[in-house]
Amino acid sequence: MITLRPYQKEAVQAHFKFLIGNPVIVLPTGSGKTIVLGEIVSNIKGGVLILSHVKEILTQNYESLNKMLDEPIGLYSAGLNIKHIERVTVASIHSVYKIPELFSHVKHVIVDECHLISNTGMYRSLLTALNVTCTGLTASPFRMLGGYIYGQPDSFFKGVCYSAEIGELQKQGFISKIQLIGAQEGLDTTGVKITGGDFNSKDMSLKYDRTAITEKIVKQLLPYKNEYKHWLLFAIDIAHAENIAEALNNIGVTAEAVHSKSPRDKAIQDFKKGDIQALVNVNILTTGFDYPKIDFIILLRPTKSPVLHVQMVGRGLRIAPGKSHCLVKDFAGNFARLGPLEDVYVAGKKKRGKGPNPFMKECPTCLAIVHPSIKAVSYTHLRAHETPEHLVCRLLLE
Repeated sequence: MITLRPYQKEAVQAHFKFLIGNPVIVLPTGSGKTIVLGEIVSNIKGGVLILSHVKEILTQNYESLNKMLDEPIGLYSAGLNIKHIERVTVASIHSVYKIPELFSHVKHVIVDECHLISNTGMYRSLLTALNVTCTGLTASPFRMLGGYIYGQPDSFFKGVCYSAEIGELQKQGFISKIQLIGAQEGLDTTGVKITGGDFNSKDMSLKYDRTAITEKIVKQLLPYKNEYKHWLLFAIDIAHAENIAEALNNIGVTAEAVHSKSPRDKAIQDFKKGDIQALVNVNILTTGFDYPKIDFIILLRPTKSPVLHVQMVGRGLRIAPGKSHCLVKDFAGNFARLGPLEDVYVAGKKKRGKGPNPFMKECPTCLAIVHPSIKAVSYTHLRAHETPEHLVCRLLLE
């Protein structure tokens, strides 16, 4: 039997106390969202449909519910070639949104990564047809242009019934601490076109996918080779990912590019076995990829999207034996642009401070990215092999 953590119990209790409209539960990546999901399902009478959009989340929820609940769990996914319906069914939205009649027995829907629900599209079409109550789960309850996903006149969700604070969970040891560090030469977004509210990928590729820039990036990564064993990099497009992976291999960091045209299952398996030190991905491992040992995240993809920002860094939040923190090296300037995970800038939210970087500041000596209120840092724990460029403000881990 699984014992819920205090905040997980609070989330479940808050869910059932939320009586008006559809609620959202906000839980950081790595905080045990599937356990909360399972506890909610076990307390609901009647049919339950659990929706997600990627097979990794689908299979994770299915496997977790099989362990938690003493009843058969259905799985409906054309991509997995399984179409089996039970009282509790985990389903791919792509496979079921056109066939609501198969789920007429459903009394409640739970949507994992519910920030994907918009006013139109697959989710809204199915949920409108089913016309039952719905609970949303997410680590990022907002959209790039639309602001928060709840509380507006046309919002599908009425409000947040529970939100766990990242800082508190880190203090309690339930999720990993994040240590931030900038770059001597980052990716300057001046002049990059904006398309749909975010930086244009083709424009970024033309500006940043250059041999000279790539060589400078991997040179700054080399000092971390021996200390951090499981790297996850976020690149702009396929060519950028392939070039970064090649450059990493050239300096002795075994790397593989993971994208829509690559055999990613083998690369991920090799990464988890330790045969590959770094995965350079493009829109593949942003959501649903949960490997607790990730201890180094490198951001090479500038974005204005708070969702993408939270999801990328969230890959490092899971705890693992021997892992004291996850280091995030931000070449993209995303933290300066969007702020820390616990207080991300969302459209419509008033900016604080003045100048181009109102949310975070970077130490000119050690490159640590810190809150603007921090006046000084400690260098007493500088390790013998570290250079000023590699130096990390250990104060952030205390």
